[in-house]
Formats: sequence, structure tokens, C-alpha cells
Amino acid sequence: ELHDDLRKANAGRSDSPVQQEWLKKQAEPLRQWAVRNGKLIDSQTGLWNASDDRLGGGDEHDVWYDPKTNRVVKLTKPDGWGLQWDLTRYLDYITAANDIFGDDMRIEGVTEINGWPHIIISQPFYRGEMATEAEINGYFAAKGYKPAPIDAYRKGDVTIYDAKPRNVLRLT
Repeated sequence: ELHDDLRKANAGRSDSPVQQEWLKKQAEPLRQWAVRNGKLIDSQTGLWNASDDRLGGGDEHDVWYDPKTNRVVKLTKPDGWGLQWDLTRYLDYITAANDIFGDDMRIEGVTEINGWPHIIISQPFYRGEMATEAEINGYFAAKGYKPAPIDAYRKGDVTIYDAKPRNVLRLT
């Protein structure tokens, strides 16, 4: 349902350099979806207010551990939907990660901080160590993927991005 709303919002997209307008155009269907589905979460009640459980984060998300669910909770950073700049693509990547890797990423909801919607996703917490580049290369090669530029791997029309040691765990 959210994908359909976003595709309608994207119909008039231009390649204008005014990125903020493009992001605002995507933000409204996201907010409407959250309200309609009971997924709009008060920004004062989330884990992001409990710094004790903060694991850190990267360019795309701030990350917390939720001991009640044994899941990692991720809050998108403002203005970029996980650096995709396209909310539909961000959601497609979540779906693809679940399909390709058997992950269990979930959209938990949306919260508004300083007037901007942030997506809250979660995935299982795994204990492990950062994989080495050689281990990552070996994993993808065994699955038939070929290296592509900038920490990516490609097989057919599927490209896996951001496969670098800080994002890939070797389970212990």
C-alpha cells in the first residue's frame, strides 16, 4: 500500500536539483501511511531517547538494541531515507534484503522529529565480528555474484551495495 502511494507521488518527479522538494513530496505519503496504519510513533517514547542501548550508527541510520525483542532498531537519518534519496528505492532494498539474505527487516513505524518523518525499521540482533574483505568476497563469489565498483556485488540484474566489513558480520 505504501509503495502504491509513493509511486503516485513519484509520477510527477523531475530531475530538478531541488532535492528538498523531492524529499518533501515523498514525506507526505509516508506520514499518511503511518497515520492510516497506526504506525505513527511519538518521538518521545522511542528507544532513540534511551542512550544506554545505542549501538551507534552510520551514514544512513542511528541504531539501538532492544533487549525486549532481541532486535536492532534503526532510525533513518533526516532527509535521505537511508541515503537512497528515494523512499520507494529504500523500501525496495529492505524487501530485497529479506528475499536475498533471508533477513527479517520490518518497518516498525514512522516518527517525526523536528517536523521531518524518520522511518523506524528493525531486524534481528546477531552476535558476530566484522567480516574481512576476503570473507565477503568469498561469500558473494560462492553465491555467483561478481565484484562491482564501490563495495558492491552483481549477479544478473541484482546489485548488492555497501557490502563492506563494517556492514557485514561473521556470526560467532
